[in-house]
Amino acid sequence: MKKLAVVIAMVLVSGFQGWAQDDNRTRRGAERSPEKMAERVSQRLAEQLDLSENQKSEVYALHLEQAKGREAERKARMEAMKANRAELHSKMENILTPEQQKAWEEKRKENREKMQQRRGKGPRGGNEAGPRQGRRGDNSRK
Repeated sequence: MKKLAVVIAMVLVSGFQGWAQDDNRTRRGAERSPEKMAERVSQRLAEQLDLSENQKSEVYALHLEQAKGREAERKARMEAMKANRAELHSKMENILTPEQQKAWEEKRKENREKMQQRRGKGPRGGNEAGPRQGRRGDNSRK
């Protein structure tokens, strides 16, 4: 009976470790480099389609080119969003009074903190309240 309990405990622990590692890897984006993405896709296709070594390298090169293009597009979008935010901020400062600017900055700070808490980066360390709630705040999906 002790051996059975030990085996069950080991299986549970290894299962939870694997789950936690998968969750952390996807959350942090460790598998998001163009090289790793192209490698993963080309490896999967090589297994599914029984590709030759030459085909594997060509498929990898093709997917790497695509992944790098998507990465460049993503970076360009991020830069455009950053420029738009800076422009909005500048225009808002020209419109608002100093008191309104202060209130606006405070509200923006609160919103950033709330977002960080939802993402698990805030001082509370994540989603302590349980699953995300709907608009009504009651977890209903009506």
